[in-house]
Amino acid sequence: MSATVTLGMNQQFAATGNYSDGSTQTLTNIATWACSATSIATVSGGGLATSIAQGTATITATSGTISGSATLTVTPALVSIAITPLAPTLLEAATQQFTATGTYSDGSTQNITTEATWSSSEIEVAVISNNAGSNGIATGVGVGTTTIITSLGALSASTTLMVDADSSATVTGVPAITDNPAYVYKGLNFGQYNDLSTGQGSNTPPAAHDARGQSLAASIKPINGAVVGLITGLSNAVLFGSQQPTNFVNQTAALRAAGTVNSSFYVVCGARGSTPSSQWENNAYGAYTTANG
Repeated sequence: MSATVTLGMNQQFAATGNYSDGSTQTLTNIATWACSATSIATVSGGGLATSIAQGTATITATSGTISGSATLTVTPALVSIAITPLAPTLLEAATQQFTATGTYSDGSTQNITTEATWSSSEIEVAVISNNAGSNGIATGVGVGTTTIITSLGALSASTTLMVDADSSATVTGVPAITDNPAYVYKGLNFGQYNDLSTGQGSNTPPAAHDARGQSLAASIKPINGAVVGLITGLSNAVLFGSQQPTNFVNQTAALRAAGTVNSSFYVVCGARGSTPSSQWENNAYGAYTTANG
């Protein structure tokens, strides 16, 4: 008989006597117990062996002049778990393989991905598999951040997983936006988006493009903790005081200072404020003024 335990764990042994008449009797609490290597394990009077160090020992039970023995092997204990990769970013519907590596009391390491249990703190952001053949594979569900946790016994490890919108996805049925003929930029009745049905232009984007823009905005990542908005001013924006890009920048700065908007939000304007649209086309008037909020 043999038994294997992890370092720090116990193993209960039993002693059974076989008699000449074919009968048997349990001798566990009657027999005398001994261990051949007390530096590896000890054994109590009731046959309970306690591991002390990695290695192999022989456990013996004796009753009268009869004895029996078994081999006890003590294996290294798991002392920590590491998860990789750390803090990855994933697109919606894409997958990411995570790996769990265990470090043992003897300094050795082992891939325990298939032995460990996996979970995601926010299943609406990502889910992770515990199924055979796909252990540790996370799948992006929605935009956001979740914590991926792997555990084995009392030990665990975790990391964050960020899921971004798939900006490469195409939207069907959305018409292409093309520049209007040059002349329409110089009149008040025209704008950035051309409406061929009326012959007029508009500064209001088509609904489908507006929705797509808002969807893409959800995937914007802060740069050094800040989110930056870039305005490439409309050709007639400076002709409407309340719509001037510079005014918008200044208003944003005031709101940020007042705490109305996130203090990490900045706006950069590339429009040339207080300049008629007809002059924007002419480089002789100099570079556009850059303002930031």
